[in-house]
Amino acid sequence: MGASETTGFSGSDDEAQFAREGLVLAIAEQLELRGYFRAHLAPQPAQAMIDLRWAAQMAGRAVGRPVRTYASSVGANRPDMVTLVVVPTEARTPTELALRDRSKPLVEDLLTGETRFLRRPLSA
Repeated sequence: MGASETTGFSGSDDEAQFAREGLVLAIAEQLELRGYFRAHLAPQPAQAMIDLRWAAQMAGRAVGRPVRTYASSVGANRPDMVTLVVVPTEARTPTELALRDRSKPLVEDLLTGETRFLRRPLSA
């Protein structure tokens, strides 16, 4: 699942489990590559945000780092959407420090409602 796709687990138990595992892996991969994971979700159903936050915690465990999930207000960055950003809460290596420094302006802009960093291409 890409960093900007929505989430929500429905279908059979096996399908839902596969979707959960895929989201955990996608978040873990982005945390290691970019230092953050970003998703844009519709505010309803709220279960999608709950699922993403759960997956973020599991991804943090998978990469051995605690994470925090930040959310914008509805429509602050995209019309009728909530933007969630997942970032590790600690950095231990020079690479992790550089990734943390890269994600810090993104979180600050999210919390203040700015959008200059949210419009950056996902391949950045």
